[in-house]
Amino acid sequence: MTQASRFPLAPSDTDLDTRARCLLEGLTLREKIGQKLLVAFRYWCPDDQPACTLSTTRFNSAMGDALRNNAIGGVILFGNNLSSLEQGRTLLDDLRAVPPVAGELGLLLGVDEEGGAVFRLPRRAATVFPGNMALAAAWHGGGDERMAYDQGVVLAAEIAALGFNLNFAPVVDVNSNPFNPVINVRAFGDDVRTVSLLARRMMQGMAAQGVIAAYKHFPGHGDTETDSHIGLPVVNKSREDAWAIDLAPYRLAIEAGEAPEMVMTAHIQYPALDSTLVQTRTGEPIIAPATMSRKIQHNILRGELGFQGVSITDAMDMKAIAGFFGQADAVIKAFQADVDIALMPIEFRTARQAGLLSGLVDQVVAAVEAGDIDRQELDQSVLRIVRMKLRNGITAEQGARPRPELNIIGSPAHRALEQRITAQSITLIRNQCAALPLKNQCARILILTPRNEQAEALRRRFEEAGYPALLLTGKALRGVGWVEIKRAINAAETVILGTSSIGVSAVVRNAHADQLLSGATVQSSLQWLRCAMEYATSRGKLAIHLTMNSPYDVVEFDDIAGATLATYSSRGYDRGLLGPALPAAVDVMLGRSVPVGRLPVDIFALADGSQPGALRYPRGTGLGYP
Repeated sequence: MTQASRFPLAPSDTDLDTRARCLLEGLTLREKIGQKLLVAFRYWCPDDQPACTLSTTRFNSAMGDALRNNAIGGVILFGNNLSSLEQGRTLLDDLRAVPPVAGELGLLLGVDEEGGAVFRLPRRAATVFPGNMALAAAWHGGGDERMAYDQGVVLAAEIAALGFNLNFAPVVDVNSNPFNPVINVRAFGDDVRTVSLLARRMMQGMAAQGVIAAYKHFPGHGDTETDSHIGLPVVNKSREDAWAIDLAPYRLAIEAGEAPEMVMTAHIQYPALDSTLVQTRTGEPIIAPATMSRKIQHNILRGELGFQGVSITDAMDMKAIAGFFGQADAVIKAFQADVDIALMPIEFRTARQAGLLSGLVDQVVAAVEAGDIDRQELDQSVLRIVRMKLRNGITAEQGARPRPELNIIGSPAHRALEQRITAQSITLIRNQCAALPLKNQCARILILTPRNEQAEALRRRFEEAGYPALLLTGKALRGVGWVEIKRAINAAETVILGTSSIGVSAVVRNAHADQLLSGATVQSSLQWLRCAMEYATSRGKLAIHLTMNSPYDVVEFDDIAGATLATYSSRGYDRGLLGPALPAAVDVMLGRSVPVGRLPVDIFALADGSQPGALRYPRGTGLGYP
């Protein structure tokens, strides 16, 4: 009996729910579990080199067997899987051609395409955008919320042209902690209204292109000081603040009838929402991560908020989970919490290791048969996934469905939107004595940045405008020594110092130029740049501070910088332009364009112990030119 005949399709005039239930009834338990797994193929290695890091850019039969034999529901790809647009489309074509489960259910094909810092398509070819906080800065500066919709359209259209049907975006975390090392500029801002409005518009733009959007990271990753890729963060907000801030973007979208189709969980502890203890692999009791919390995922998300869509974990190989739990145990705990899909539940890099995936499915099946996972709840979960796939055409026909031509990726129309949002996002935070715009075209400009690509992007724009520019990078700062840095500063009239840190730290102001002269240790690029700016101003040079990532950096330098400009994005030039923000910043510095962006976050002075002090630059701050 063929697979197609095992699962007869519902009549064409039957509503989607009946059709979904018909499909669900034909699935075996193993096939149901498979639909709840979304795997990655970041690396593929020879059997005798299982630890290699060879990027997967071609589909092979072993991968196909792993997907088919386990009825896997979806695949996520990363930047290393996409070396070019043509190669990426071929890889996605092969994935779209994998025989569907139940004769009808195709693969979810997902990617993290947020724009700005998190971007997977080849940057030199695609429309990148400067990121969520830059978009919010443009909106606060008087831009139309339609920009968020249009950006969602472009992001979705370009990934759909390759063959993706799912985008793990937008980020709806409210970045209420300036020390946040992992969200920060990936957020739209630190107020609920901005985050809620722009996220919904971006999601609607993606939906208009037939791409599923995923709100992340539930219940909220905006008030953390640990990166969940390397540790397990804790949010210490009260329950009242949780509902007023972190949960609000989800609540407002659902109440408006504009709920996302998918929600991604956060690997965080949130004691005010759930202080239940779970045991780690070593038997140690810890507060349940939100991904494994039934109170958060079932009681709050589905019960109190009324979310009826599909939920998915953040990547299960992140240290916040993998550092504490075994792979099968983590998946089972997430399913017990009522999360629908486990993302990247197990890693396998060789044909021989593909059996690990079957072993994981076996363990989850055993948990269901033992009653550790409720069968009725499992069926409801799979039904949500099936409905979503049918509603979005993720079926047997998706492989043959026509897609836009690749030439829409990075097209002139898309680039024009990218440039408009970028230009409107550049924010002039400070401008002492009208230091900007620069007026002397003959003045020599020294550029100091942590990475060469940043300095190169700035230098190229200055030279295009007819300005001479010198160049030093973070590598040079650490490699050539303080004497050469002094010599370069003395040879310039204007010194532009770019910072690209995430968050702020009071230790920067504890580093001074005399430390370098005395041979004392100066740890970070921020400290090097602080010392360089201090020396430049002592020599009467005009010092411009360019915050190329986190705008919170302004408080590290505002006592000595003549002006501060925020871009919210730090990608520069390396064999091609990797992001649009830095050239746009040069245009503002030269007066070729006027700064109109406004801060989408409150920025506080630093108090003792790197804690926020008094409000220094309120949300909405932004200067123009006379």
